[in-house]
Amino acid sequence: MAVPTSRMRHQTRGRAGTVLGDQLPVPREANKMMWGTGWGWGGWVAMLIMMVLFWGLTVAGIIAVVRYLGAGRPGGNRGSGPADAEEILAERFARGEIDQDEYTRRRDLLRSSRR
Repeated sequence: MAVPTSRMRHQTRGRAGTVLGDQLPVPREANKMMWGTGWGWGGWVAMLIMMVLFWGLTVAGIIAVVRYLGAGRPGGNRGSGPADAEEILAERFARGEIDQDEYTRRRDLLRSSRR
């Protein structure tokens, strides 16, 4: 049974070299691009990796900028070294929380740990 020409014109097929609507035959490479059969799963994996890298770098950049801008604030960048420990020890001695013997013993201990 022959199919009338008007019905053939509106048929759409996904194979290379077939007629798509009123267009000319489609080459195999263009068919792969249009229907997504060119890269297979490799394309999806590559896009997933690139998306994760993009968002990861974007978030890391925002965090780096926030930390950089917040570093100049008082109390924002407090170190934790022996000098800070000695300052805290001196403050405790000045407030009367520890006596002179304990202050001297702990200060000597802190200084000996630096060597």
